[in-house]
Amino acid sequence: MTRRAYTVVWDQDLSNDAADFWMGASQEIRSEFSRACDEIDMTLASAPDSVGRQWQGLPDQFIWSLPGYSFSIVAVYRINRGDRIVNVTRLHLSKT
Repeated sequence: MTRRAYTVVWDQDLSNDAADFWMGASQEIRSEFSRACDEIDMTLASAPDSVGRQWQGLPDQFIWSLPGYSFSIVAVYRINRGDRIVNVTRLHLSKT
C-alpha cells in the first residue's frame, strides 16, 4: 500500500468546470481526461514537488505539464506543506 503524503483537493469551480467538460466530451476524450485526473491525484498526493516547477515566482505555486496524452494538459497547484494539502487550482487543456 502506498502512503499518501499529501491530501489533494480541487477548487470547487474547477471541479464543476471539469465535470461540465467531461459531460460534453467524446468517449475517447472522457477516458483520457479521467486518466489525467487520476494521475494528477495520485502523483500530487505522493510527490507534488517532483513533477511541477515554480510558477509566477510564488514559492508554494507550481505548474505541471502532463506527458503522454492525446491533448496538452497542464495543472496549476499550490502546496501547503504545513497542512500537507495540495490544492489544484487550474487545468489548461488544448488539442495538440
